[in-house]
Amino acid sequence: MAILSDNWQLTQEKTRTLSEVFSCTRKPSFSALAPLPSNVEAIEAGLLFSRGMQQFVSICGPSGVGKSEILSATHAHCHGAALMSAEHYLSVRTRISPRQPLIIDDCQELLGKPRRMVMFRSALDRRVRGGCPTMLSFTCDQPPTNGFVVIPQSKRWAKYAIEAPNIDERLQLINHVAKQEQMEIGPVLGQILAKWLGGTGRGILGALHRLKLEQTSWTNSRDSLRACGILDAYLSGNPQWDLRHRTLRTALACESLFPDINPQEMACYTLIRTASLCEHSVAQYMDQTPGHCYVRANQFAELRRTTPSVAQAHHQFVELVLDRLLR
Repeated sequence: MAILSDNWQLTQEKTRTLSEVFSCTRKPSFSALAPLPSNVEAIEAGLLFSRGMQQFVSICGPSGVGKSEILSATHAHCHGAALMSAEHYLSVRTRISPRQPLIIDDCQELLGKPRRMVMFRSALDRRVRGGCPTMLSFTCDQPPTNGFVVIPQSKRWAKYAIEAPNIDERLQLINHVAKQEQMEIGPVLGQILAKWLGGTGRGILGALHRLKLEQTSWTNSRDSLRACGILDAYLSGNPQWDLRHRTLRTALACESLFPDINPQEMACYTLIRTASLCEHSVAQYMDQTPGHCYVRANQFAELRRTTPSVAQAHHQFVELVLDRLLR
C-alpha cells in the first residue's frame, strides 16, 4: 500500500490543549504513530477503514505493540464510529445502530468462552450481511488460528498481524517518541535503550517520560550513563542487565590503562555521582557499607576536580562503560 506516503500530511495533529500538556497525552492521531515495517500495514488498514475504503478489518499482535493506539486513531478519524471492548459490545449490541461503524478491542477475551463466542459471531454475522463497517483487534503472540472462528464470512475480512519490533525498529520507535516529546536522545543512549528496554511502546514512553522529568536533552556520554542509572528500574526487567556489574568489571579491566587511579574508587564515583544510583545499592553489590562507598566516591571526586588528567581518564572510562553496555 502507498496510502501512508500519499496522505500522511492529511492527518497532522492539532495544537495540544493545556490539559493535554499537563497530562502528557495527545489526541489520537495517525501522525502520532510510528510507522515501522512490523506495523505499517495495520496502520494503513486503520486509515483505510476510517475513510470507508475497507469495511471489515482484523488486526492482531502481542501486548504493547500499538494496537490500541491504532484503534484510537481510527476512531478519532472515522465519523460516527464507536470504540469499545468485545465484552462491552455484547452487553450493548442491541442498542447500537446497525449502520454505525464499530471498532472492537480485546476480542481475545472471548476465546475459550463458547457461549460468548457464539453470541459474538452471531452479532458480527448480522453486521457483515448488512455491510456495516467493523474493525476487530486481538491481543496474542501468534495469529489466533482458532480465534478467527468468531469471525463470520472470514474471506470478506482483511487480516493484519503486528509483530513485536526488532532492535532496529525499537530504535526507530525511541527516536519517534523522543521527537513527539520534544526530547533529544543521543545515538549511543538510543541504541542502549533499544537493546535493553524491550519492545513495548508503553514501556518506551514511560521511560522517556521519566527522563523528561529530569531534562529534555540526553546527548553526551555523562548524560547517557546518568540516564541508564535513572532508568535502572526499567532496564532491570532484563535479567542480563546490571549496571553495577558492568561498571565495576570495566573499571577492573582498565587498571593497566589508568595505573594511577583506584578502580573501585572510580567505579563508586561513576555509579553514585554519574549514574545517580543510590549508595545502598552500590554498597550492597560491592559488599561494603554505604558510608565507605560515599567516602570513596568523594575521594575520587576531589581527585577528579584537582587533576585534569584524572578528569580526562574518567571521561574515557564513561565511554568504555557505555560501550560495554552495547555488547
